[in-house]
Amino acid sequence: MQEIMFDRVLTLDGGFGTALEKHGLRITGDPLWNARALITNPDLVVKVHKEFILAGANVISTNSYHANIEMIQKHAGMTPDAATEVVKDSVRLVRRAISELKAKGDARCEKIIIAGAIGPYATTLHDASEYSGHYVDTMDDRTIINYFVRQARPLLETGVDVLGFETVPAVAEARCILKALDELPECKAWISFSCKEGDVTNHGESFATAVREVSSHERVIAIGINCTAIKYISSLVKSAQNCTNGLPFVVYPNSGEIYKPETGWTEETTEERRGIDDYVREWIGLNIKGIGGCCRVSSDDIRKIADAIQKIQ
Repeated sequence: MQEIMFDRVLTLDGGFGTALEKHGLRITGDPLWNARALITNPDLVVKVHKEFILAGANVISTNSYHANIEMIQKHAGMTPDAATEVVKDSVRLVRRAISELKAKGDARCEKIIIAGAIGPYATTLHDASEYSGHYVDTMDDRTIINYFVRQARPLLETGVDVLGFETVPAVAEARCILKALDELPECKAWISFSCKEGDVTNHGESFATAVREVSSHERVIAIGINCTAIKYISSLVKSAQNCTNGLPFVVYPNSGEIYKPETGWTEETTEERRGIDDYVREWIGLNIKGIGGCCRVSSDDIRKIADAIQKIQ
């Protein structure tokens, strides 16, 4: 899988919640966040997947980052089986988007890689603690491991190509993911960390240490960085280049805007708002094999990234 997936630089998709909001869906404050659309507006989910494919993304993530089975039961009044089906629907809707584009003869959907998105345990807490990782200091590992196993199984059963464990704030949670992988059917995964500076995770640990911890596992095929400011990506990758066990990086940072609860999204400096596409050449030189975006990164941004990658390759 690693050799097949990363025989070229791939374009990942962008911020799914951002795209839903662009189409008028209100998700802010909802405990299910963008996963609510899997239940209430599956046609819009398909439409967004198509937009990213048409923009040039060849890795499409399922809209399951926040499709936390426990939270779906609690906040959508569903049984465990019905909530699990919602997670499976996230895969089915990607396949539907691909199928509908194929029916129109669009060649861009011929080699789409489907990544099953799994958010950190913090999606169960709904308190933005993925941006600090403080919960790993008090929780037992078994609870976190069980969460990842439960979220991953329906994605694998519905047929994703790779699992993407995203916005992981702490080394301790990454270790739990490795233990979850040991309990799952044969599969491949990337583990993507969220970082607050140029060399540390949101929990304050060395990114290089985090990479070293996960890169030796036989099922991990790439190291990711997501939900992190663009300006930190190069520094983070350079800090851990000798710790990857030969694995490539995939990066999908935020737009560079800063979110403040009292004011919303704001720009800070011109440098901070350089587009991701401006970094493509530099990042490819750092053994980054997948480039996309997270919050506030639109399909228009993904098109620019795809074009930049194509020009270089």
